[in-house]
Amino acid sequence: MKYLITENRMESMIKDYILKNYDVLDVEYTTSMSYLASGPNEKGETNVTVKVINVYIENFKHQKSRSEIKDIKSKLTNLSKRNKVIVDIGAGCSDLPKMIIEHCRKKNNELILIDSKEMLNLLPDDSFIQKIDAQFPKCYDLIYKYNQKVDVIIVYSVLQYVMIDSPFYEFIDKALSLLNNGGQILFGDVPNISKRKRFFSSSNGKLFHKKFMNTDDEPLIEYNKIEFDLIDDSIVLSIISRARAQGFEAYILPQRNNLPMSNRREDILIIRQ
Repeated sequence: MKYLITENRMESMIKDYILKNYDVLDVEYTTSMSYLASGPNEKGETNVTVKVINVYIENFKHQKSRSEIKDIKSKLTNLSKRNKVIVDIGAGCSDLPKMIIEHCRKKNNELILIDSKEMLNLLPDDSFIQKIDAQFPKCYDLIYKYNQKVDVIIVYSVLQYVMIDSPFYEFIDKALSLLNNGGQILFGDVPNISKRKRFFSSSNGKLFHKKFMNTDDEPLIEYNKIEFDLIDDSIVLSIISRARAQGFEAYILPQRNNLPMSNRREDILIIRQ
């Protein structure tokens, strides 16, 4: 019995996952970039394989969030302390903010989540959580109230959208203004087009591309072109220079190797002395 797994594009690791964890004989690509699994399902239950994929995707997302929270905790050392004020700008509704919520619950921290109402409604409510329906920095009352009173700010996988939708340096400056003495902010999971080009121009990057794309073609890298709305080295370094000029310590940090975009993304840690 053969049945189709209907997804637009799957990574090769899904094939390995299915073969390892489910009672199927083979999994192969079809010309439509879907997956075809062969197994002993005599009921013709096509939805079975879709569920397999959904289970895999949810498991992958959860494991990714677990890796992210470990990486975040290793860089934001104030998260290990109790009775602190934590702000998550652009929290989203994935497993990551839910893990941050549970961490703050255990540490008796005050947690401020800033995002759209639609996102915030998908996250748990509790007495230690304050939800702000706003596009930062257009939450002026909060910025005034918490000026130099915040111990930790998390801005994870958000800067690329700020680059397009918000006044970029106002966003950075207003976020820094919230930090108290010793306060830390992590601009995490920052996509850097310059870093991406360096990686795919390297021997390891070319091998990665060929294996991932199942091709013998070299990755297409274009230099000396305008990169509209993309973060590059000049933007990353300007954030570092600007923060240091304003009296903060600022660092560019690599991501853990087990994060899926670590070869083309990086983190920026800024600390008020």
